Amino acid sequence: MWGYKWLRRWQAGDHELADQLRRPKSMPKRSVPEVEARVLAVRDKHPAWGARKIAHCLKRGGQTVPVPSTVHRILCRNERIKPSEKAAPSPSGHRFERDAPNQLWQMDFKGHMPLADGRRCHPLTMVDDHSRYALCLKACANEQRPDVQRHLTDTFRRYGLTALILGLIVLSALR
Repeated sequence: MWGYKWLRRWQAGDHELADQLRRPKSMPKRSVPEVEARVLAVRDKHPAWGARKIAHCLKRGGQTVPVPSTVHRILCRNERIKPSEKAAPSPSGHRFERDAPNQLWQMDFKGHMPLADGRRCHPLTMVDDHSRYALCLKACANEQRPDVQRHLTDTFRRYGLTALILGLIVLSALR
């Protein structure tokens, strides 16, 4: 397949076979300038509004409007959204990174999932906050104290004791 591409280019007169831009020559689905201008006018009038609200406002006004994701791309392309607004929010908020190993472990069950035989799997994770090393990743049959204690004990024996453990399950499972 690649060989035929290069052969066609050579036969068409491109004897240097230099790399070509991958950017499309046209974008048939790109919003027309009038739609982009309406989106930008609403954003300029209401700088705090996001793509969904702008799309809703234009639709309510009876105008043809693209979906909110397209409105968002229009705002980004025309630099109406600051980089901080485009950045995805951190899923956990604040990260408690420690200076050395075994100062803080994070421990949690990552939900549960059905197995083929009808039982459920409850993945238990323990991570050292300094190195981000997965100390424990176990498929548990439940989220009960005996299982958690057994895995904690095994992990302590293998890696030593930690100064702190961060995790909701510790409070409820070890009572």
